[in-house]
Amino acid sequence: MRHAGDNTAPSVQQSVKGTATAGPRRCQRVVANSYAQRPPPHTLMPCTNNRSHVFYNRAFAAGRAALSNFFLFCMQPTPTEPVNAQKQRRGLTRMWHAARYSLDGLRAAWQETAFRQEALAAMVLVPAAFWLGQTWLEAAVLAAVVVLVLVVELLNSGIEAAIDRMGPEWHALSKKAKDMGSAAVLLSLLLCMGIWLAALWQCFAH
Repeated sequence: MRHAGDNTAPSVQQSVKGTATAGPRRCQRVVANSYAQRPPPHTLMPCTNNRSHVFYNRAFAAGRAALSNFFLFCMQPTPTEPVNAQKQRRGLTRMWHAARYSLDGLRAAWQETAFRQEALAAMVLVPAAFWLGQTWLEAAVLAAVVVLVLVVELLNSGIEAAIDRMGPEWHALSKKAKDMGSAAVLLSLLLCMGIWLAALWQCFAH
């Protein structure tokens, strides 16, 4: 039973009914659109803040530069002592290093058979020079010629080592240099033998 003034009731009811039916459909479309606009999982959201974007770019560039500098530092060769380091030293430091180099040279020369034989002979002849010499000058000369043989032998060994460093192959100039060094050792030996024979003749012949 209708009351008075209810002429517009059917139209209002239809509009309310239409709104009620359209509401769920509209909500479904909104939810569907929200799922469609959602990015897939395991993806990074773009940075909408410009300041954060600039900060991340600068931090990434700084880290990459630091990493590249670290690899360059690791790939650099280990610094070694320069070849002419002795020329840069002064005073007692220079003398100390020079003495060490000289001892290294004597140890290297001791590996040579000829130098080892001559050094053993010098250990006997140098004390004998002070017994055989009538004066200090004669003793000094007898000892000096023995030491001279050792000095020439050291120079000859140094020449041979420098030539062998250039290569083991045979060369006429290498042979010439080694032969001249050997001739220098021979002359020093002849000089030493001559002076010692003269001293022995003077000591025992008269």
